[in-house]
Amino acid sequence: MKTVPSSNEPKSTLDPVHDWLLTILEATTDLVDVTDLSYKRLLYLNKAARDRLGIGANEDLTNLSIDGFQPAWARDLIQREAIPAVLQSGVWTGETSFRSRDGHEIAVSQLILAHKTADGAVAHLCTIARDMTDAKRAQEAVRRSEQLFRVMTENATELIALVDTKGNRLYNSPSYQTVLGYSPNELQGTWSMEQTHPDDRAKLIEAAAETKSTGVGKFIEYRMRHKDGSWRTLESHAGVIRNARGEIENILIVARDVTERKRAEKEREMMEVQLRHAQKMESIGRLAAGIAHEINTPIQYIGDNARFTKDAFDGLSRLLALQQRLLDAARTQALTSGPLAELEAAVQQADLDYLLAEIPKAIEQSLEGVERVARIVGAMKEFSHPGTEEKIAIDLNKAIESTLTVTRNEWKYVADAVTQFDPNLPMVQCLAAELNQVILNIIVNAAHAIADAAAHGKKGKGTITLSTRNCGPEVEIRIADTGTGIPEKVRDRIFEPFFTTKQMGKGTGQGLAIAHSVVVDKHGGTIHFETEVGQGTTFILRLPVNSASPTKNELS
Repeated sequence: MKTVPSSNEPKSTLDPVHDWLLTILEATTDLVDVTDLSYKRLLYLNKAARDRLGIGANEDLTNLSIDGFQPAWARDLIQREAIPAVLQSGVWTGETSFRSRDGHEIAVSQLILAHKTADGAVAHLCTIARDMTDAKRAQEAVRRSEQLFRVMTENATELIALVDTKGNRLYNSPSYQTVLGYSPNELQGTWSMEQTHPDDRAKLIEAAAETKSTGVGKFIEYRMRHKDGSWRTLESHAGVIRNARGEIENILIVARDVTERKRAEKEREMMEVQLRHAQKMESIGRLAAGIAHEINTPIQYIGDNARFTKDAFDGLSRLLALQQRLLDAARTQALTSGPLAELEAAVQQADLDYLLAEIPKAIEQSLEGVERVARIVGAMKEFSHPGTEEKIAIDLNKAIESTLTVTRNEWKYVADAVTQFDPNLPMVQCLAAELNQVILNIIVNAAHAIADAAAHGKKGKGTITLSTRNCGPEVEIRIADTGTGIPEKVRDRIFEPFFTTKQMGKGTGQGLAIAHSVVVDKHGGTIHFETEVGQGTTFILRLPVNSASPTKNELS
């Protein structure tokens, strides 16, 4: 029985086939065609082939040639290799290409079979072609990705390694030889921790476990041994590679050698410490004359009182000696009017009432002078000490008072100092010497600003107000002056190193830059200001009560 195609079925010059076979061919997603032995006259195309090539369902196939839908190289391959192979062995497989009517190229994996008659003669060529366009595109993307990865890794200065979940090395970039002296072959298959410093292995293992657990890599810093035995400091970050099931199969590690950077950072830190200490000593040098004057004033009246006390003591010693002679004469009953008159004259000359009134005053005044000198010397000693790298708990109110004492000669002629200290201020963890320097810099700037205001006609002495306030986890220090204020055009630059609005020789531009570094970088606090031109400026410092030294994020 012959099968007659309906109006919706493809027209074909093939002998009728069974309905069930035609149904299968029409339903398959592979491209199926049947041609004559020359692979030119098209006898049948299934629906998938017609759709992909742009051939209508009712279009007459007898007017079409299948090789008209292939690029030249594919036609050549079919004629040169495929047809001879099929005629000889009955089958040929290979990768070719079709081109649709709209010019879209379709990469296919093509199977050509010989359809033979009962007597064994080849009657037709049957083709089954699987669309490999997406697979080819994916393969090309993978190839390009692999090529790109290899180009990147082989030319990167960073150390790039691929390890399995147990930490065994699967790939190492050539940069390992440049940085650590090991060729990729020497490291291949070794445990990734083998060259790591023993003291750093625990944190690396912990970081790797966290990466495998969360799928998120960490930055971490550690040491690795160079082939020559020296140690290099690396910082690295890890990323995970998952399989099709979403399971972590490998870990990609990208590291960089930061040995020289760490060395430079340490040297810079040392230089910063030296610079701050030098700036501190420069401040002391600038204040030396004033401090000497502050000490000289009490020393002078201590000396005057000491001389007065000495003279008074000499007079009292003579009185005591005469009294002793008179007492001795009375004991021996040899008392005459002479010693008594001599004693009365000495008492009158010594002016005992005056001495009894003035000697206690002189002693009290001298003790006050000694305390004042001791206070100035103590403040100087505390201020000029280089300090330590460890933070200690200090009384900020006392520290500010000491710094105010050291700077007294800078402000006392132009301003009055007012303190408004919070009596409930907690002890604050800080670098005491460096914070003293910050307070000093701001007080000196305030005195200069007030002096400038006076030079521009502002009458009377100004005021420097220093206050502290407990703000819970933080403390606040305010240093306000009634000076000239900060011009708007320079407000964004006042914390820049070496920037100053002062005259040559009056400022180096380091004071506020150091203040910002100490407060923000070393204490994790904040420093800002409020200012009004012609009215004055208030610097506001906020410091954590319990300040741990800021550290960089651990690298992994």
